[in-house]
Amino acid sequence: MRIKELLYVLVPVLMLCLQSCNLDNVSRSQNGLIFCVNANVSLLDPQSSEVNVTSATIAKNVFNRLIAYNSEKNQFVSEIATSWHISENRKTYTFKLNPRVTFHTTKWFTPTRNLNADDVIFSFQRLMNYSRNQPKSVKHPARSDSDEELETEEQALIEEIDNVNYKYLLQLRKVVKKIKKIDNNTVSFTLTNNSANFLSLLASPNSVILSKEYFDSLASDPLREEIFANNIIGTGPFQLVSHKYNDYIKLRRNPNYWQDPTKPYLDRLVIDITPNQAKRMNKILTDECQIASQPSKTAMDLHQKIQDNFDYIESQNTESTVFYLNTARNPLKNIELRRALAFAFNKDLYRRVIYGDTGEPANDLFPFSVKYQLNSSFVFSYNVANAQNFIERYKRAHNVTTVPTLTIWIEQSNSKLGYNSARIGQLIKRDLKKIGIQCNIIEMSEKSIKNLLPYQGYDIIVAQQPFSRLLPLYRLYHNFACNSRNKPARSNYSSYCSQELSEAISNIQYAPLELDLSEEYNRIQELLLLSVPFIPIAYNSDTFIYNKDITTLKSLLVNGFDFSETKFREVE
Repeated sequence: MRIKELLYVLVPVLMLCLQSCNLDNVSRSQNGLIFCVNANVSLLDPQSSEVNVTSATIAKNVFNRLIAYNSEKNQFVSEIATSWHISENRKTYTFKLNPRVTFHTTKWFTPTRNLNADDVIFSFQRLMNYSRNQPKSVKHPARSDSDEELETEEQALIEEIDNVNYKYLLQLRKVVKKIKKIDNNTVSFTLTNNSANFLSLLASPNSVILSKEYFDSLASDPLREEIFANNIIGTGPFQLVSHKYNDYIKLRRNPNYWQDPTKPYLDRLVIDITPNQAKRMNKILTDECQIASQPSKTAMDLHQKIQDNFDYIESQNTESTVFYLNTARNPLKNIELRRALAFAFNKDLYRRVIYGDTGEPANDLFPFSVKYQLNSSFVFSYNVANAQNFIERYKRAHNVTTVPTLTIWIEQSNSKLGYNSARIGQLIKRDLKKIGIQCNIIEMSEKSIKNLLPYQGYDIIVAQQPFSRLLPLYRLYHNFACNSRNKPARSNYSSYCSQELSEAISNIQYAPLELDLSEEYNRIQELLLLSVPFIPIAYNSDTFIYNKDITTLKSLLVNGFDFSETKFREVE
């Protein structure tokens, strides 16, 4: 019995030890920093991976781009390009490259030359041909030259699994007509038109410069794409050591960093993937990580140790829980019924259930930016009387006494904060019952929802999606994508196609970041208010807690952090 009791004590301790050993005891005493994040990536290559805090951090710290956007200066600044020239007709951009830029030397690759124009051309050609060269682990629909089987290339790309921002890739394809090597350190881009958003595209996290020499060295390997996308080689301040899917990504200081040999200040950087919020909070308190994503605001307010030793940053990214209304199917073809539903849901309660104290209820159709708000009294706050009024309008218009039972698909529970599909279903049933509507709740995986979309067997889909408060139209265009024949893409859960809305979004989707687009955003919101194809329920800003001993912590516009200048405050 004593041995058994001893095992009960020792096994948990040993498990904790193994978990700690997993990160090689990275600690600030060894000039190492651990960043605990809630989001994983399927591939490490920023051209191929999901757009989230992890991929953005990898893109900034392991790679470089031609240029970057400096939000403090409100202008584009050099990275790999030392300068650039724009032709008089604004259709040709010529970039001079820094000849001192070096790629990482790792156990799996040793470069024989510095970065040159061949790498830039390779990187953008690969990016623009994304769907034709990705690893088999990234699934894509079958391609066909037949117009009957594949209507347009754009439609096919939009319908692919949402790993990267496909609208970004499509925009890059449309904008760039030709890339030309002038000499080893000079490259030019010829555009199809004088696009004002071209520099914004180059500053995107996707637009990292990759090593053509490394890619060519893998030519004989049957797993070439998988190796290239996971055993990454970049030019940034940190380089990859190792990684384990859904566990960690270990980086170390690049000893030959071309931009500044004194940087980065940290010797090691680990991205620790910990989806569970409580575990992340425990790790930050026990100094197992020094910065963590999505902390509990209640814990931060109540825990004295957190108040004394930690601070937090709110990013420009939000995650929104959205109800998509199937406008192609009765009874939600009817605008009066869709407006009734917009008033029917107690969004503040959903907010508390899904996001806890860090979320906000969404009381209009465009809540993703504080900057752009429509000055209108017609907002969809919780109001049962208003909902019932629209229900009566629907009944009179259709000469019926009841509303048909609605079929609601809910994306199944995931690891993000307090999202719980079963609990959301209970709240929906309760709110709809108050206005006399019955519903059938079906919990489904995201994959199942996408597979069953063509059968149109739903009235409402409940899903979570990320938005950027700075660039909210990235996702909005994806949500309402339609082809030239006004047929919705699979990403269009609402089956809502409007040429006027699509044009309004397209006109400013990639506009320069420094422009004031308030009027344009308000016009888009007016169109959404009139049609109600979806109902944002609640949203939550990405926040990060960090130890106050950390200095020079630079957050990125697209989420994630630049750790090139980060260090720990010296002990006095």
